[in-house]
Amino acid sequence: MDPSTKLCMGCMNELGSDGRCHYCNYTDDIPHLQAYLAPRTVLDNRYIVGKMLSYNGEGASYICYDMVGKCKCVAREYMPDTLCERDSESQRLVVNPDCLAKYKTFMSEFADVNKVLSRMRNLQHIATAKDMFCENNTTYVILEYVEGVTLKKFLQSNTGFLTWEQVKKLFVPLFTTLSIIHNAGIIHRGISPENIIVTTDCELKLTGFC
Repeated sequence: MDPSTKLCMGCMNELGSDGRCHYCNYTDDIPHLQAYLAPRTVLDNRYIVGKMLSYNGEGASYICYDMVGKCKCVAREYMPDTLCERDSESQRLVVNPDCLAKYKTFMSEFADVNKVLSRMRNLQHIATAKDMFCENNTTYVILEYVEGVTLKKFLQSNTGFLTWEQVKKLFVPLFTTLSIIHNAGIIHRGISPENIIVTTDCELKLTGFC
């Protein structure tokens, strides 16, 4: 049996005996953007792609399920939509011939950044890069899935206010991690409350490097 039939493509939790998800409101009839990967796409014969979590000028992030590790993760796809488009049948990215050199240069930079991040797995305040591979004429990075909420939602739930004790506990370790990353030559280029996750252990994790 296709393992994806037992999983909700919205949260990658197991479906109930009635075939419905009891964790989120996702249903298979929710449309997805045709330029991006469709839910239930399998990458590298290992990762089942679910709904798209976010996208920007560099690419898209999808929740996914690792059939080998038996765990949730996030697939980050290099997909600069101003330079390429997706073939709907093959899923391959077709690059505008006039943009080929730029596409390859940016993809090389995308891979280089994530290679450096993968060597920093001892840093607990960034989302760890676990795997990287080429497929569909592009590059994918597999990141750990971080359970929690964005800092933006966390602040909203606290009426936009944090005590000094909360700030010290949350932010000082993150600033130390950022210093280490900057010394390694990596600049995030887009830190915001949307790409900082407050974990279920009440720690901060930085995501969304590009």
